[in-house]
Amino acid sequence: MPGVDALGWFKGKQFKSAKCFQYSPKLIGLFADHMELRAVCHTDKRYSTGEALNIVDDEDAVVNDGGADEAQGDEAQGDEVRPYPNRIAQSELVRMVRERLERRRDKWQAFWPFDLAVGDKGYCTLSFVANHPHARLYLYFLMALYGKYLNHPNTYRDYFETVCLALMQRIYPANSGWTVRQTGAAAGGSAHANLSALATDLSLTPASLRRRVSSSGDGGIDLAAFHKSSSDDLGCLPFVAMQCACSSDIGELEEKANEGSYHHLNDIFYLDIAHSHILLSPYDWFDIEQPNRLVAKNKRAIIFDRSRILQNIVDLNVPVSLPPNISAELTAFMQTNEQFE
Repeated sequence: MPGVDALGWFKGKQFKSAKCFQYSPKLIGLFADHMELRAVCHTDKRYSTGEALNIVDDEDAVVNDGGADEAQGDEAQGDEVRPYPNRIAQSELVRMVRERLERRRDKWQAFWPFDLAVGDKGYCTLSFVANHPHARLYLYFLMALYGKYLNHPNTYRDYFETVCLALMQRIYPANSGWTVRQTGAAAGGSAHANLSALATDLSLTPASLRRRVSSSGDGGIDLAAFHKSSSDDLGCLPFVAMQCACSSDIGELEEKANEGSYHHLNDIFYLDIAHSHILLSPYDWFDIEQPNRLVAKNKRAIIFDRSRILQNIVDLNVPVSLPPNISAELTAFMQTNEQFE
């Protein structure tokens, strides 16, 4: 098979030239993800830290001598603040990449389709395991996250919402009185009509919206779960608002984490009680360097990131069947023989 440039649906040149390997500790997850993607399509089906370091493009980073500066400082959740340095020494980068990949190996073994070899000085080599039972599903999550490499990213992003719907329907089961449904663009109809219907279902008073909702993005909800008996019209119902976000931009994820909050939604609905809200994301939010273990600031949302979604899919036996067109494209990507220069 030829390399990724031969895939008509994939932006091979952009993928191969992407500035994905940097010395920023905040982007270790992105670094590891691109090692995985390159291992999948590599002619040897493996990729190493050494290969990644050979193409690091980080000349604009400010060298930080072991301490934390304020340029990239993001407050951690809780009382402790631990800013990120703009750049770390190569030995620190190697250590952080190794620790991240070791965590994936140890914690994600149920759905992580890679073998990990750790060599001298902590340098790692990833090997893709194509016959892993969840290889395509895991690769799908990477593709949905990095839609910038796809000619039709919405196909992958829209299906992510379908996957999340199936998972939430298992967590909030109908046989226990829960209703979980799509409320965004995937639900069909206008955003205003969908949210108006939700207001009625929640027995809000008034059931009308405070303002006109012009788009699904304006509404801030992709999925909604609520618990209501057939005769219940009292309001103050158990209600969970959910947002699906296929973004690898940490700043954007921080914003998305607040879109389903009471503060945001009360600008649209006449809410009668504070509710829970969930952000579902194929990004790996874990960060061992931060005290709250989340790479993005978050004070309100329940986070279902890649590991939590996939682990629950496995544990709860959630049926996920990739659409034929997506499955065929993932198979083609797995079969490429890219020789990175």
